[in-house]
Amino acid sequence: MSDYVSPADRGAKWLDGIVPGWHNHVNPDTLDIANWARCVFGQLRAVGVIEGEIPPPEPTEASDGMDGWRNNGFMCLRSQRQSQDPGGLNSRWRELIYQRRTSTSRL
Repeated sequence: MSDYVSPADRGAKWLDGIVPGWHNHVNPDTLDIANWARCVFGQLRAVGVIEGEIPPPEPTEASDGMDGWRNNGFMCLRSQRQSQDPGGLNSRWRELIYQRRTSTSRL
């Protein structure tokens, strides 16, 4: 069994800790990690769940200051932006949203 954890899994776990119930405010049908308005954070900001500046989930080392976000599935690489599913992130975020909605509806 692999120890690999996808960036989206890391990001979702981080969001669970700072924005409980975040998955209820993201529309998986319009989710697009390459679009600032339709990505996870963009949707959470649009409905007012997240406001202001939030530091990245981990320290950033890249010159653009964004690797803390990319490493946690909130952004894709520039070279992946034209893809329908950049790095598999849209698909994985959708799975995580549905998993959380299903698990919380059983409580």
